[in-house]
Amino acid sequence: MKRLAKWVLRRSVEALPWGARAAVLEGPAARVGPARLIAQLAPRCRITTLQARGEYGVIQGAANDAEIFAAYAQSGTWARPVTARLLAFFAAPQAGTYVDVGANIGSPPCPSPKRIPACRSSRSSPSPRISTT
Repeated sequence: MKRLAKWVLRRSVEALPWGARAAVLEGPAARVGPARLIAQLAPRCRITTLQARGEYGVIQGAANDAEIFAAYAQSGTWARPVTARLLAFFAAPQAGTYVDVGANIGSPPCPSPKRIPACRSSRSSPSPRISTT
């Protein structure tokens, strides 16, 4: 019965004009957030990475990351207290290197390198899903 209901619903939506189909998507997008909705739909389209522009510049993330990358994409920021500490550290007179092992746990690699040219960064992730980004 559930399979039949999904089939009828899909066929009904497919019969709608494009504007009406777009309106049907607005409900889930409003409920879970557009970036999280994209994270759910991206694998079906074979999309593996996305980019989002925000406070720390353009950051690339795994398309199916419905948490950290989606939050950055929607709000334009992430982990402000950690980022403030990193900015203060790298604003010191000496240059430094920032190594992010884990890479997708919330700290952008050397946030805003345009503001702090002396900062060099390297990142890696143990997750195969994320390390390809």
